[in-house]
Amino acid sequence: MGTDIHGCWEAKEKRTGKWLPFADINGNRNYLWFGVIANLRKHDVYAFDFDLRGKPSKTCKLWQERGDIDWMHDFTWLKPSEIMHANEMYIFEEKDYWGDRQSPNGDYELAPTPETKMTKLITEFDYPENRSIPWAGTIQEFIGEDADFDECVRFVCAFDS
Repeated sequence: MGTDIHGCWEAKEKRTGKWLPFADINGNRNYLWFGVIANLRKHDVYAFDFDLRGKPSKTCKLWQERGDIDWMHDFTWLKPSEIMHANEMYIFEEKDYWGDRQSPNGDYELAPTPETKMTKLITEFDYPENRSIPWAGTIQEFIGEDADFDECVRFVCAFDS
């Protein structure tokens, strides 16, 4: 039995201020990376130190509904810059453990950038494929040209066991 991660990337729409999901997160099992974002991995040299934040106070309706599932726990959310920092720590931890015997496998969450193309808005979480409507443009265009990217885009997740 292992732990899985569930969640999505959300962006705050410029006109309505509503948070809308636009991408699934990487659901692969990578326990080292899970430990980094859940603040369970501590390292003297490379710290990633913050507490689990719980569910965001305002989030997309789909995540609110999904967050009511009783087998999900340890809810949190991270800004794109925090995901990038977690990835740096993950790579550091991998190299620290494996040395030259293995390079990090890249099995971690890639953070979007303002120029990342948004191709859809998720309308329903479903297995094996989510339902969505097409959208064309960059994330920055969706949130607004003057919007603070790190404040208007986030990674929301929870774990199961």
